[in-house]
Amino acid sequence: RGFTPPAGMPPSEPQKINLHDATVWPQSLWENEGDPDSSVRAGYGLLLAVARDPRALDALTAQIADTHTDVQRRALRNLGLLQSDAARNKLREYMQRKSLLRKTALQGLAAHGEVELIKYISDEDAGVREELAQQLTRFQSRRSAFALVSLLTDRVPSVQHAVLKAVEGWPDDLLLPLLMH
Repeated sequence: RGFTPPAGMPPSEPQKINLHDATVWPQSLWENEGDPDSSVRAGYGLLLAVARDPRALDALTAQIADTHTDVQRRALRNLGLLQSDAARNKLREYMQRKSLLRKTALQGLAAHGEVELIKYISDEDAGVREELAQQLTRFQSRRSAFALVSLLTDRVPSVQHAVLKAVEGWPDDLLLPLLMH
């Protein structure tokens, strides 16, 4: 069921809204950068990323240093939404640091594709490799399956378990060669 126009009124075509156009968003949303509520600050970062606002890269980079970890994590993921080389480089830079947020930076890099993720297959942090298994399974391809073989034979059992859990819904043509390896 949908909207039925009154008698005599022709049906109208639904208007498509370009979410990347900043003018479709209420003006008050653009004033939340320094809001005391961390969820509002994080939402502001998401808005900038979705709208691909020119301020997004700088604002999200600043949010990575926010005092609230949820804002930091969401900023790293939102950098991936920008789909720009500058955002990708910022995420790569973050992966070079010693930080608990590296797994979240990996989630942001997943938006740039499996080739970007495979670079971290030998990461020294088992937690990063576990997250890598999760992110690689988003790409149901032979390239991802090949990378997952390496993680399936990882020296850390939790990484192996992460692979097995992550590939549960994969199609048989990719799953069977992975499990038989």
